[in-house]
Amino acid sequence: MTDFRPPARDPSKPRRKHLFANEDFWVDCQPFLLSQGYQLRPRYHPDWIPSWTVKQRLDGNYEDDLWNLFEWVLDATRLSDGSKVILKCVHTDGKEIRVFKHLDSLRDDPRNRTIPILDIINMPDSLWSFIAMPYCRRFDYPPFHCRNEFLDAMTQFLEGLQFMHDHNVVHFDIAPQNLVMEEAKVVPYGSHLSDDRSHTGFPRRWLYWKNRCSVRPVEYYYIDFGLSLYYPDGKDTASIAATLRTFPNIPELSRTVPYNPFFVDIYQLGLTMHKLIDDYVELGPFRPVAESMTARDPKSRPTAANALAHLHRIAAEIPLEKLAERMWRRDVKLRFGGYENDLPNFYVSMVLKRVLDATRISDGKKVTLKRVLTDGHEIRCFEYLDSLREDPRNRTIPLLDIIPMPARGLSSDCNSCMITTSSILTSRPKLGHGRGKVVPQGTDFSDDRSHTGFPRRWFYWKNRCSVGPVQYYYIDFGLSLYFPDGKDTATHTATLRTFSEIPELSDTVPYNPFYVDVYQLGLTMHELIDDYVELEDFRPVAESRTAQDPTSRPTPGDALAHLRHIAAGLPPAKLAEQMWQKDTRLGQKVSFLLWGGWKQDWRYPLYKPGDAQASVLNGKSVRKL
Repeated sequence: MTDFRPPARDPSKPRRKHLFANEDFWVDCQPFLLSQGYQLRPRYHPDWIPSWTVKQRLDGNYEDDLWNLFEWVLDATRLSDGSKVILKCVHTDGKEIRVFKHLDSLRDDPRNRTIPILDIINMPDSLWSFIAMPYCRRFDYPPFHCRNEFLDAMTQFLEGLQFMHDHNVVHFDIAPQNLVMEEAKVVPYGSHLSDDRSHTGFPRRWLYWKNRCSVRPVEYYYIDFGLSLYYPDGKDTASIAATLRTFPNIPELSRTVPYNPFFVDIYQLGLTMHKLIDDYVELGPFRPVAESMTARDPKSRPTAANALAHLHRIAAEIPLEKLAERMWRRDVKLRFGGYENDLPNFYVSMVLKRVLDATRISDGKKVTLKRVLTDGHEIRCFEYLDSLREDPRNRTIPLLDIIPMPARGLSSDCNSCMITTSSILTSRPKLGHGRGKVVPQGTDFSDDRSHTGFPRRWFYWKNRCSVGPVQYYYIDFGLSLYFPDGKDTATHTATLRTFSEIPELSDTVPYNPFYVDVYQLGLTMHELIDDYVELEDFRPVAESRTAQDPTSRPTPGDALAHLRHIAAGLPPAKLAEQMWQKDTRLGQKVSFLLWGGWKQDWRYPLYKPGDAQASVLNGKSVRKL
């Protein structure tokens, strides 16, 4: 956030094609900045020719297609040493630059965590200047590896806040987007300002990093002093009456009742700590620090120094090996790497450690291999179900081959084999569908939203209703059980880590596992209905399947009849009507519909709103929005 907007472009000049209105300003400034030793990206050169008008790429990714996300901030290359920097346009006589220069003049204080000023470039005959700063990245991504990394970041931010307050400066906008870390050590190949999860903007979704604890010390900084205030008379008598759009829930904010803004800084940093603690379950012991910093009574909040001491007291009670132990974001899916051994963001075989794709040489067909015990119950159940292939209701994945494994001197090899199945595309864990019709170009096993694994975020498919029938299958029989005496007398005692909410599961009290299957598929139905508002009519089927009383749950046959009964009550036009996931943005819907949407074929990713650009897809011209 800042206290100004960059100077408006002369309305008499025509807008440049392919650029957004706020980008014209940087194009106008490019020759001057170049004369001062700073080179902007090709997109912002006055003679820029979009690369897609010269040569089209099959994947549709162009670095100069990435627009600037920040109206008054842009990256540049300093020609004197080739280093990447950030340029920010500020008012030459504004309070932001005065506060910033004051803090930068106190660089001798080791607690100073404000980002250094590398250069100030005054524009001739203008009220505006550019501040050059080191190129940094958001402080919370790549994700934290361990508690030590969190402690290091929070220690530096609390020390930096103590420093600013000791010098009578209020930041007043401490939000995650205004907290950064040096990039060079953690992401040695750098990143793109417009896509900080890629190194160059192309290919996207590809980032190589190192854990912070392995390259420490890592420097953290405060940025953006557009709302900062300086109180020469000291922080005890400071007062202001104003609200903050980005922090509406801070209790004392008011346009009429004055309050001390130094307490607001404490609250804001406390909110950031809360967010991190919410993201990582292992950070729970540090919650009391965040709670004290976000107390409703401003006077009961600790100073930055006291909060730092509190943080260190808690850390001192945690064993050193625990502080260095790997931690994970709550929402992380283990299938994504980059979180381990400095790997990029690709699939590491952590979950599917016994499964891999392969090509069958005899016919060039893509298959899936799974390693199983030769005499284990999984292969026995699988073979038994596969022997019943004549039953049209059999939706278990076909078994193509069983390959005994040769011994390699490992005891685990002596009783192992490989089972071969068709290559499928998973829609939910343990469920999948044949990919040949829906994704005719196939997918990569490690990145099922790309055809070849590179480039990523590129995906072409057909709607299932346009290529039906599509075959759906059950996979993974590692927990499957066979009851020769029938399902009515079947009993089992075990819990399931991934289905802790199923009421009857117990390690001591026997229950009928067939009812558990009904409940599990009901949970999957609930997930889909939660994702698509148009599926709400089918909620009663899912609710009956997830009844608390196992004996009141319908059999699969009854549930199917119920599903078809509800479908019969819906008009055919309604059943064929386009539906959207609840989190689909309006812009995505417009893009889909303009391309023929999901009713025909489309590719991933969506193009951003912008100027028209012709691309070729499946022999058809598609306009880039």
